[in-house]
Amino acid sequence: MTSRTSPGRGQRHNHPGFGDGVEQDGLPATAASALVAPSVSGRAPAVGENPLMTRSLPLDESGRPTEAGGAESERAPISRATDADDPLPDLGDGTLLDRQIGMRWTTTGNPHQGTEGLLWTAADTYCQGLALGGTASWRLPTQPELDSVLQRIDPTRYPWGATLWSSDRAFGESDRLWVTNSPLYAPAWSSSVRDASARRLTHRVVCVAPDTPQR
Repeated sequence: MTSRTSPGRGQRHNHPGFGDGVEQDGLPATAASALVAPSVSGRAPAVGENPLMTRSLPLDESGRPTEAGGAESERAPISRATDADDPLPDLGDGTLLDRQIGMRWTTTGNPHQGTEGLLWTAADTYCQGLALGGTASWRLPTQPELDSVLQRIDPTRYPWGATLWSSDRAFGESDRLWVTNSPLYAPAWSSSVRDASARRLTHRVVCVAPDTPQR
């Protein structure tokens, strides 16, 4: 294996232009760097100038300098999806648009943090009292609405929670339906009100509203 040693006094530096006080071929570092490191703009820096400070790099669309000029700076911008290509775009006001059913959803589940949720009555009250995105017509979603969106939404983009309330009841039952929201499995529905330890179940809530903001 070839060993790599640091350049000594009087030796040629492997990376010209980075003057560190070491002489290069008998010249002081600052003078040597001026001879071998012209700026990107084509002008050789004067003796004593730091060549890194004289570089004139082209700017990208955001005004930031690019790493190289020439053909590199003439590359076409990377194609990005527009709102029209997004089936569930974030509207930037705490809501997202569901283009398939023409409704809006809250972007996050409530409560936003922790593992605890709400009882159904508290979840219903939360949606009924919500004023967001220019509308106050929020409500709990129905089973078909939730079942549809959960099979299309990215849970890493919109963190709704592991279990969610609906507004519906199963036929002949008094308890409300809730759904398990898993990125790996289809939505699983239940109307159970207590867990195996007989503790009252609570779930998170997302709200839905027509895509017709009130003025």
